[in-house]
Amino acid sequence: MREKRSEFQALLVRQRAGMTVVAHGSRVLVVGKRRDIRVARQNGCMSGPRTTSELDPAIASRLRRDSSGLLPAVAQQYDTGEVLMVGWMDDEALHRTLATGRVTYFSRSRQDYWRKGDTSGHIQLLREVRLDCDGDTLLLQVDQHGPACHTGNRSCFADVLEVVDRPGGQGQAGVAT
Repeated sequence: MREKRSEFQALLVRQRAGMTVVAHGSRVLVVGKRRDIRVARQNGCMSGPRTTSELDPAIASRLRRDSSGLLPAVAQQYDTGEVLMVGWMDDEALHRTLATGRVTYFSRSRQDYWRKGDTSGHIQLLREVRLDCDGDTLLLQVDQHGPACHTGNRSCFADVLEVVDRPGGQGQAGVAT
C-alpha cells in the first residue's frame, strides 16, 4: 500500500489493489480511476492548486489567473518555433519550472503537479518564459526531448483543419483527410 500526503488541505490518498481511497477529514470517497478524482473534488474532498508559493512576488503580481488559480502555458520549441503543447500552471508550477529549468505543469484532471518527462523520459528543458500582454498566458520556449504529446506525436497539434476556399474569398474550415 502506498500512502501519499498531498499538498492539498489534509488530503490523504491511498492506493491499494487498483482502487484509490480519498479521505478529507471525516469524509471518505472510494474511486477507481483517475478520472473519478474529479468526483472527489466536486464533493469537496479536494481543493485544487496550492494557494502559497515561493514564486517571486514581482512575477506573481503580474499574473492574471482564472478562477481556479491557473493560467495556460503554451510550450514552443525554442529554435524552430513549433508549438508543442498547452498545459496549465499555477504559481507553484511556475516557481518549480523557473527554479529547476525543467517544466512543471498542474494537471487539472489529477489535481497534482507533474514534471514533463518524469514518466515518459520526454523532458522539456526551459530556455525562456514570456508573459503575454494581458498577463493571462505564458509562452514557454523549451528544448523538447522526444515527443511532446502523450499520443507519441512530436506536437499535440498534429490534426490539421483544412481551410477550403468559398466564393468571396472567405475560407471554410473542414477536417483534412
